[in-house]
Amino acid sequence: MSMVDPTAVAPIEQAGTYNGNPLGTAAGAAPMRELTPAAIEMLSAAGDRLRTELREVFAAHDVAAQVVGMGSVLDVHFTDRLLRNYRDVMASDRKLLKRFVIGMLNEGVFLGLGV
Repeated sequence: MSMVDPTAVAPIEQAGTYNGNPLGTAAGAAPMRELTPAAIEMLSAAGDRLRTELREVFAAHDVAAQVVGMGSVLDVHFTDRLLRNYRDVMASDRKLLKRFVIGMLNEGVFLGLGV
């Protein structure tokens, strides 16, 4: 933090639209008060189930896809290549990912995957 201290001799500028925003801070802090160990376990179990079921659906339809993640977080990559780095991820079928995300939105499911 000393590097971005504006009173330092040569501070590094650090700016952002929501930096220090009280509403954003409150929105981030509120779930932290509700996330008990039991709630976290429930969310993780739901994430495990969703990843497993997505893999099963893709396999049943012969869709080359990898569903990755842990806990309640997931991501989908439409490729049969081993994912080792950013370039491998970007080489996956991004158009199919976009169609998948839009299709899920049309069914009322927001995945928040980067398309």
